[in-house]
Amino acid sequence: AAGVNALNGGTTSTCTAVGYQAMKGNNTGTGDAFGFEAMLNNGGGTSNVAIGAYSMHAFNTGSNNTGVGNASLSGNMAGNNNTAFGYQASVSTNTASDNTSFGYQAGDDCQFGQKNVSIGYTALYHSHTDLNTAVGSGAIFSNTKGYYNTALGKNALHESSLASYGTAIGYNALYWYSSSSSGNGISTAVGSQALQNATTPANFDGENVALGYQSMLHINTGNYNSAFGLSSLGTETSGDSNTALGYGALFWQATSNANTAVGFSAGGLWSYSGCTFLGYSADANASGYRNSMAIGYNAIVTASNSIKLGDASVLRIRGQVAYNYSDGRFKENITEEVKGLDFIEKLRPIVYNLECRKLDEFWMKNMPKDQVTTRLDQNDYSVPTSLRRSGFIAQEVEKAAAQTGYNFSAVHKPENKDDNYSLDYDEFVVPLVKAMQDEQYIIESDSTMYADVQNKLEVLVAQMQDIKDCCKNTDANNNSQSKVAELYNAVPNPTTNATVISFYIPESAAAARVELKNWSGTVVRTFGTHSFGNSSLTMQTDQLSPGTYYYSLIVDERIINTRKLTVLK
Repeated sequence: AAGVNALNGGTTSTCTAVGYQAMKGNNTGTGDAFGFEAMLNNGGGTSNVAIGAYSMHAFNTGSNNTGVGNASLSGNMAGNNNTAFGYQASVSTNTASDNTSFGYQAGDDCQFGQKNVSIGYTALYHSHTDLNTAVGSGAIFSNTKGYYNTALGKNALHESSLASYGTAIGYNALYWYSSSSSGNGISTAVGSQALQNATTPANFDGENVALGYQSMLHINTGNYNSAFGLSSLGTETSGDSNTALGYGALFWQATSNANTAVGFSAGGLWSYSGCTFLGYSADANASGYRNSMAIGYNAIVTASNSIKLGDASVLRIRGQVAYNYSDGRFKENITEEVKGLDFIEKLRPIVYNLECRKLDEFWMKNMPKDQVTTRLDQNDYSVPTSLRRSGFIAQEVEKAAAQTGYNFSAVHKPENKDDNYSLDYDEFVVPLVKAMQDEQYIIESDSTMYADVQNKLEVLVAQMQDIKDCCKNTDANNNSQSKVAELYNAVPNPTTNATVISFYIPESAAAARVELKNWSGTVVRTFGTHSFGNSSLTMQTDQLSPGTYYYSLIVDERIINTRKLTVLK
């Protein structure tokens, strides 16, 4: 013992006391004390070491403690296995045990906590609970009731008072984090200012994961979010169940829920709900969309409930199979009001070039100009723009459907001012099938009518032969036989625009005409003639509907002959 009243009243022989009143009240304890009133009141504690003025000042029965630094472990009375290095390190420890503190006021107010580690200026300053680890100045500074927290970095988990199971690595990571008195934090932040502003998690749970500088910087009460990458989910405040992977991914999500973004700046421009963005700068062209997806480099979705694959430069989308839902168990209001020939006939097939850059500019018109310039300059539009494509114009298909009273779902009309027309070419199969059925019905009807006409013609031919024979016998004064009326094949047949019908009319005829009937027997054209002998007429057919027609030569109100004419589109 060295110093005034050092080991004064002590009864054991394995103690070292150096300093004024060091180990003054020691009774049966053992240990070493160096400094002004170091281990002043040790009663029965053993194997303790106190170095520094007031170090272990109130110590009584605790054992295996080490305090190095002015007032280190000064308030500890009965705790065991504590280690404190630094001015006022673990100063207020009372009965706490198995704690380690390094740094100025590290673990300062840890009165009853167990198995805590605090390294750094004021690390774990107010902690009263167990199994927390704080490394860094001000780390887990305000914790009073949280358990199983880990903080590495200046001010990491600084204001966390009630939350448990939190992990913060980096400057100000999870700085404002807290929880309700009955809740668990269970959030993880890795990176400077990651989850910095998280406060009271909704429903008593945070369960957020942020990895990257300022990732989820402004999150406040959101739950079940994951952000990986610098500034990912950077402005999110109260949204739930979002996942962002990549620099700036889902950056502008504030209160949105259930979004997923993977890629540099994916989904980073607007706020959405239930959307997915996969690829470099994959995004939407406006805020507020729901249940949409953009996949691919610079892919931009333009409406809710939509999927966009790639940008305007994509030439082909390939795959083995593609199916649409078509289970009859889940269909209702079933009708057969599909339009066939009348709809298909109004369509105008075209070949065209798509202005790909112009289309991309339309999709990007709401984006910041610098980003639009960067996106456009990164693409070579020459190849996709030069490609000759076959198809229709959506507005013309929409008009044709309206004219025929057809509610044709293949036409996608713009849902907003930032959306564009598009066509689902797969659905054209349905009216095409209907058109084929209409054509088949016409063919079958034509066949029935043709057979009936053929039978009638055979009867007429027999009757005409009888008349000819009669005329031969009764015309005694006619030394030469007169030629009868004849109808010849039209040329060309089939025809598209016009055809020539030739015939012979004897001079004895009083009147003659050519009639054109459709498959139902309705007269659609009549041509009178006053020429005798061999003659012909030209009939325009471009205004006729495609199908089968029948033309007849009628002389003096008697049908001389009937022939078939096919009109094509």
